[in-house]
Amino acid sequence: MSNILRSQVRSDLLAHVPGNLKRLRLDAGLSQTALARASGISRRMIVAVEGGDANISLSSLDKLASAIGVGFVDLVRDPERGSHAAIQQVTWRGERPESEALLLASTPASSEVQMWAWTLGPGDRYDAEPDPEGWQEMLFVTGGVLTLEFSGVSRDFPAGTFTVFDSSQPYAYLNRRDDILTFLRNVVSWRRYDNERARHQRWTHYRNVDRIEKKQIQYSHWAGRYLKFYYYLTGVLQSGKNGTMPATAEQAETDCLS
Repeated sequence: MSNILRSQVRSDLLAHVPGNLKRLRLDAGLSQTALARASGISRRMIVAVEGGDANISLSSLDKLASAIGVGFVDLVRDPERGSHAAIQQVTWRGERPESEALLLASTPASSEVQMWAWTLGPGDRYDAEPDPEGWQEMLFVTGGVLTLEFSGVSRDFPAGTFTVFDSSQPYAYLNRRDDILTFLRNVVSWRRYDNERARHQRWTHYRNVDRIEKKQIQYSHWAGRYLKFYYYLTGVLQSGKNGTMPATAEQAETDCLS
């Protein structure tokens, strides 16, 4: 879906991700540790993203969203907007000031469809990580010439042309010309329901693991207290036989073990 964000100096770049990630994670009943296990993203990165102090790739955000059980759009959109029809969020910036990716909208269907407006300045490029199996991209070039690169093989698409391809492979967008490149990008997942089923199973598993670990900590705490009380009572009996009474629980434990 994407490479690493180059800068987060601009306040409009993924501005809603920190708050959305924390809110959605808590709504799902997941700790940061459980989310890290479910998504494959480190807990340190999750802490940094929620604190608004991290550069993270869009593909990593997609993994976090999948692990929580929500869509990518739910992480990046303004939570004050109830509809996905108008998202208007900048999610990537390139080396050139003209280069950016603007997520325009998303709509539910038999699969999720996202619509983006992309701009690449002269000489800039975008290297994408492979999407999950079953994802497709539909591109329509509105200005300039788009060069698509797959495994070192490139093909040019001038303004007014389009292309559709399987995005579950490494690929790159390039602007090799001196003019600004603009194009529309639609991202489609044809296996949304299968992905959601696997996502729900993963989310349930790690949420249960998280709950079990918390219970184990609680059990260990109470077991320690009961053991200490046992030592105390046993120590009292042992000390009574010797004609003395322990002054503290620690002394009782010592008497018990002696």
